[in-house]
Amino acid sequence: MAVHKKQSGFTLVEILIVVVILGILASIVIPQFSNATDQSRAAAVASIVRTVQSKVFENFATEGDYPTTVEDEWFVEGATPSNPLASSPESRIIINDTSAGSDETHPASKIVSSSGAFWYNPSNGSFRALVPAKATEAETLALYNEANSSDISSISATSN
Repeated sequence: MAVHKKQSGFTLVEILIVVVILGILASIVIPQFSNATDQSRAAAVASIVRTVQSKVFENFATEGDYPTTVEDEWFVEGATPSNPLASSPESRIIINDTSAGSDETHPASKIVSSSGAFWYNPSNGSFRALVPAKATEAETLALYNEANSSDISSISATSN
């Protein structure tokens, strides 16, 4: 007489159901995590922007003019911090051409580029962080406004 042992384990259908459920959960959680990461990076950038703006205005109050550059000694590290929103550790500052006496408070291009991650206009003391391009112009604008504590309504705006 042959004794048959009942084998226990999961069937292919049960495994597929678990995989599908995990996939659904991942599709819900991963975008939320990505948004939280962007928000924390934007908060870090906003802190850098506030630090520079306060030093620029402090210089204006004591010297009567805006500084021509952003000084490295303004920062604890002794150098301009990198922009946490940039894909590479970028800290270069684009100095706006003031030969025409520009009154721009926002850069014409809001996107991080190989030429810089921050923007400064010494004719009026405006300092802004550039941001990476997002899927839509509205998302890029929202990230730019969050990182710079601004409320411009157009990605092409150069003033408030």
